[in-house]
Amino acid sequence: MSLRAIERADVALVLCDAQEGFTDQDFRVLSLVRERGCAAALIVNKWDRIEGEEHEGARKRLEDELARRLAPLRDVPVLRISALTGKGVRKLPRLVSQLGKAASIEIPTAELNRWLQDCVRRHEPAMAQRGSRRRPIKFFYATQVASRPPTLILFCTDPRAVQPSYRRFLENRLREEFDLSGVPVRLKLRRRSESGEDGGPRRASRGRF
Repeated sequence: MSLRAIERADVALVLCDAQEGFTDQDFRVLSLVRERGCAAALIVNKWDRIEGEEHEGARKRLEDELARRLAPLRDVPVLRISALTGKGVRKLPRLVSQLGKAASIEIPTAELNRWLQDCVRRHEPAMAQRGSRRRPIKFFYATQVASRPPTLILFCTDPRAVQPSYRRFLENRLREEFDLSGVPVRLKLRRRSESGEDGGPRRASRGRF
């Protein structure tokens, strides 16, 4: 799969061989697809070759390997198929359609801000440290600026102080809330002071969380 093909695609199906296992090359391709903003699923072919009691050990090793290696990409759907017997193949068109629809989603601003408010209520971000002073990070509102992949701007008091773990929390909650499994999301944090500086005049209709 070439870089040009990945950049032109909205959805990519990354194929791996059940008998060979999930290789380093498979992981690199899947990671690259996600980095380039393409919705993706992992398709494990030749599943029929490791079915049955006599292949239980090989099947368990592959399942364990997938769980371990896909931990950073745990939202990526995994479909087990057999091109030889046809098992699971009929699910492919529906999977592609679901991924394409999710990648093209346009989320109303009101829904995004309810989502953001709920995120902050569930788990507040760590305090911002500036010298000896510690101040809470306050989020104001979110808006979507692009799709394929979904790209959001979140306005807050101190974007640089938001921890990577909190970004991941927001990304995971976004996927859960709007059914974006397999879809990369882009969160861009922008600074906005409580008085509305650096982000234009503050609108009364948009509350602080």
